[in-house]
Amino acid sequence: MNKTGSGTVTIPSPAYLWDTLTIKAVPDEGYIFGSYSSKDVTIEDDKFVVTKTSVAIDVEFLKVYNITFKDDDGYVLDCSGIVVAGEMPSCEGPEKAKTPKYSYTFTGWSPKVVAAEADAEYTPLYSESINKYKVTFLDYDSITVISEEVLEYGFIFDPPEDPIRTGSQAVSYEFSGWTPQVNLFVSEDVSYYATYTETKNKYKVTFLDFDEKTVISEKELEYGSTITVPEDPARAATKEFTYSFKEWSPAVAETVSENVVYIATYEASKKKYKVSFREFDGKTVICEKELEYGSVIEVPEAPTRRGTKEFSYSFKGWSPAVAETVSGYAVYVATYEASKNKYKVTFLDYDEKTVVSEKELEYGSVIEVPEDPSRAATKEFSYSFKGWSPAVAETVSENIAYVATYEASKNKYKVTFLDYDEKTVISETELEYGSAITVPEDPTREATKEFSYSFKGWSPAVAETIAEEVVYVAVYDSTEMPEALVSSNTLQKLNVWVAGRTLQVQNNASGSRYALMDMQGRILADGSVSGKNFSLNVPYAGTYVLRVGSQIQRVIVR
Repeated sequence: MNKTGSGTVTIPSPAYLWDTLTIKAVPDEGYIFGSYSSKDVTIEDDKFVVTKTSVAIDVEFLKVYNITFKDDDGYVLDCSGIVVAGEMPSCEGPEKAKTPKYSYTFTGWSPKVVAAEADAEYTPLYSESINKYKVTFLDYDSITVISEEVLEYGFIFDPPEDPIRTGSQAVSYEFSGWTPQVNLFVSEDVSYYATYTETKNKYKVTFLDFDEKTVISEKELEYGSTITVPEDPARAATKEFTYSFKEWSPAVAETVSENVVYIATYEASKKKYKVSFREFDGKTVICEKELEYGSVIEVPEAPTRRGTKEFSYSFKGWSPAVAETVSGYAVYVATYEASKNKYKVTFLDYDEKTVVSEKELEYGSVIEVPEDPSRAATKEFSYSFKGWSPAVAETVSENIAYVATYEASKNKYKVTFLDYDEKTVISETELEYGSAITVPEDPTREATKEFSYSFKGWSPAVAETIAEEVVYVAVYDSTEMPEALVSSNTLQKLNVWVAGRTLQVQNNASGSRYALMDMQGRILADGSVSGKNFSLNVPYAGTYVLRVGSQIQRVIVR
């Protein structure tokens, strides 16, 4: 077995004559199987028949290289593969897609293709040429060519002048631009189409007054628009004539089709004037007539004007002075002499009778308010001045009486309950007039050696409600002790003097007990004599019994 190149060859063994054997040839990496050759046997499909005891076979392995062809984007082309060493690789040049700017022509490979001696990679080479594009400007009909040029990519061109489209009586056209929007930088075949703004033609419609100068109405209207006729104009009257609108000349068309002027025409009629006599306010009509120019004006009787709060009026004349004849519209206004009114301003006390102040003042004069009056108190109420009713105005505007008003506050009175000695306060309260008097619990009085006491009542009798300051004194019934009773026949004279409601008692033994009683035997006062002379106060006029020690004296107080 003879072998060239690098690889492994195996044949089954042992082998015998006429055996059919299969050769297995496995090339090493970087090689491929080339061929078999033999002078001794015929090899077909890796098989041969042993016809000799000795067979010589040559096996060839070929060295190969990876040859890669890529396109401009780096993709591997189908013509890439392995090439036997020494053979020349080949591949048809790939096309390169044109860009907006360039077109490309294949010129060869880089590096230059040579016989395979090692793994190799080839990339294509191209020549480039700048693309040219057709730029066409067409009119609105998409047929009429306004401009057409073939220009290189990137050329900055100037668009053609704005085209003009012929209008009609009804419409006009104004070039508004190209569509699509023009890109001045050439980058593709492109067509631009002229666009126009269609505008209805406008015409001036003028309405002039009779003088053919004064503009009554002037409008610019679209072709075919309805003509709006203005309101009928008025023509200023002269002293002799008045005018009424008649019609427009020429007759007004229904719709606009051209510039047109219409003139107002009038009918004249003899003029009359209104002569008006009015009151001072310029509105109230006293007399009004419509008279022809030149007629005699009849003046009405002098009017009267009702007075106001501020003024009285007497007729003075007409303003302006009345003309003899009519020469135009005239308004004569009555004028009056004004005199200021006077009013009585009276301030009355609360009884609406007693006059505090009274003056007669002109309208608008400042009202002088008198000093605050005072009102006498009653048992029930005291009064403080509150104000005038109604509230006093700043100035005089009418006869008016203001009445004094007072704030009433209920009087309060002290109610005192004293014990029999008229000193010891049992109860003392201050109550509003008319309040119910609350009577305290019945007091008690301590017994003496001579007497014991029981509460009888209050002096004077307690009223149900309070009406004034009042003092109530406790009154007791006395009962003489058995050992202290003295016969009324043994009364002895005392040296007693009466001065008002005071009893002066003289020549008494110091330390003696005394008692003052009413005729019912109730003790009104008692105690011990502290000196030779002493005095007692009695609550009211009447007859009393005074006892000092063993002496008793009847005393009359007037």
